[in-house]
Amino acid sequence: MYVDDPYDLTAPADALPTDYKRAKVEVFWQGRFSGSVVFITDVAQKGVETSVGGGTLLVNVFNAQGIGVSQANVHIVNEEANPPIDATYQTNSQGRFLASGVPPGQEKYKITVSKSGWSQERTYGTDAIDSPAKPHASVYEGQVTEASFSIDETSIMVIESRGKSGQGYPVAGNIPFTLTSLKLIGENEGEPVYKYSETSITDNAGNRTLPNMEWDSYSFSVDKQQTGLDLINVEVPPGTSVPQPVTLLPDTTLNVRLVVKAEHSLLVSVKNEASSQPIFGAAVQLFNIAEYDETRPTDESGQAFFIPVKSGSYTLEVRMQGYQTETVAVSVSGTASQTIFLTAQ
Repeated sequence: MYVDDPYDLTAPADALPTDYKRAKVEVFWQGRFSGSVVFITDVAQKGVETSVGGGTLLVNVFNAQGIGVSQANVHIVNEEANPPIDATYQTNSQGRFLASGVPPGQEKYKITVSKSGWSQERTYGTDAIDSPAKPHASVYEGQVTEASFSIDETSIMVIESRGKSGQGYPVAGNIPFTLTSLKLIGENEGEPVYKYSETSITDNAGNRTLPNMEWDSYSFSVDKQQTGLDLINVEVPPGTSVPQPVTLLPDTTLNVRLVVKAEHSLLVSVKNEASSQPIFGAAVQLFNIAEYDETRPTDESGQAFFIPVKSGSYTLEVRMQGYQTETVAVSVSGTASQTIFLTAQ
C-alpha cells in the first residue's frame, strides 16, 4: 500500500495521497554467527505525482479517553482483492493509519485493531452477525473511508460469592453466574449480541478471578431456575451496594461481591470445644438418604455454608485431623444455623 507523505498534506486534505511506496527487505541467516539485516527504501513514480486509482482507507484508534493510541496493530484483510490483502500495520503517534491506492470494495475490508495487553475491536460481516454494529469497511474509488476504533488496557475483575450480610457473608461456593457487557457488536434476528456474555462459576471458596477484561459496564445475573438462588445484591467494593451495570475502568482491579440467598440454607460453625476458637479447614458433610450429599471445608471463620438445600432432616458430620469426629442430626428450614464443637484427641 502507498505512503501519504505530510510534505504535501495528508488525506483527506491531500487529493492525491498516493505519494510513494515503501519497500522492506529482510535478509537473515543461520549458523554459528546467525543474524539478520533489514533494508528499507521508498519507491516513487517518475515525474509529478498522479492518481493510481483506488480509494483511501483512514483508520483512527482511540483509548477510553478519546486519545489516539500509537503503535496499535491494524490488521486488514480483503480476500476478494486481486491480489488478496492480508497485512498488519501500526498506527502513528496520533493513533492513525492511512492506506492509499486501496482497491474498491463494498464491506470487503475486515479490520481488527489490537495491542499487547489491551482490548481488541474489529469489524464484522453479515456471515457472522445479521446486523453488525461495525460492518466491514467499504472503499470507494477516489474517496476517503474513515474507520474509528476504541481500545484500552485490560483490567482484572475479582469476584466472590457470599451469603447475606445478616449471616456474616458466609462463603457460597460453586455459584454459577452470567456476566454481560453493555457494549454490543450487533443484532441477530432482532436480538442484541453483546461483545462479552459468558457464564462462569466461583470455586469451592466462593472466588473467581477474570483477567484481561475490557473496560466496559457489566451486569451480573444468577439463573434461579438452574441454581435455586436469588442474586439479592452486588457490592463494589465488598460492603457497598451498587446498582447494575457495574463500571470497569481500564488498567484496574475491581473487587465485586455477589450476595445470594435461597429459600432454605444451613450455616455451620465449627469451633474448638476447649477454646471456642473457630477451626479452619474442617470437612463438613451434610447428607440425607434421599438425594443430598455435599462436603465443604470451613473457612477462616470456621464456617461452612450449604446453599441451597431443601427443607427436611439431615445428618451432619464434621471431621478434622487431630479432633474427634462429630455427627449430629439437623433440621433445615428457612435460614438455619448449627454450631459444632470438636474435641481434641
